[in-house]
Amino acid sequence: MKSTKRANRVAILGTLGMIVVMFLLLKLRNWMPLAVGGMTYLVLLSMLWPRRQRVMPMPDGVARADFDLAMERMTLGAHRLRREISRAPAADRALIARMADLIERIREHHLANPAHVVTTRRFIRHALSRMIEAVIDYVALTQRAGPTQDPRLSEIAAELRDFPAALERIDRACLDNDLDAFQVSVEVLNHQMDQRGR
Repeated sequence: MKSTKRANRVAILGTLGMIVVMFLLLKLRNWMPLAVGGMTYLVLLSMLWPRRQRVMPMPDGVARADFDLAMERMTLGAHRLRREISRAPAADRALIARMADLIERIREHHLANPAHVVTTRRFIRHALSRMIEAVIDYVALTQRAGPTQDPRLSEIAAELRDFPAALERIDRACLDNDLDAFQVSVEVLNHQMDQRGR
């Protein structure tokens, strides 16, 4: 409501300004200032009037809040990974960028197929979040670690190299629209992350 009032107010002020300019500066005293003023009002109003966003209906079994949260987590997750690329060791930058790309592609798939959030809800909430945290922790550790910790860093880096392959399986199932493969990939990844968390 406030945005529509503001748009109307700005359009009226712009119109009055145009009429005053035509009266005072251009010395027009006929119908022309009113006609141009009216057109100015309509143009400004059409430019400033808030657009109603089209809300995509949710399929049965998918709550709007769950869907929005899943999309937000994937967007934020990809963004957080991209922030780490410049801080990561050069050998790991392509891997982190690949993970961010895959998360964004999976997100795009979900935008086109909201019903699939039911299958991936746990993956997005737990496994994906832990993958992202693991990468961020690893990058922070590489910046603090000394030479004596190289073997441990190599171990962690080797574990991180499994992440893009897992995301690729989910992305491939999305592209093929193969729900069975999709579900199996998600369950395997959830299990892998549960094992790592122990």
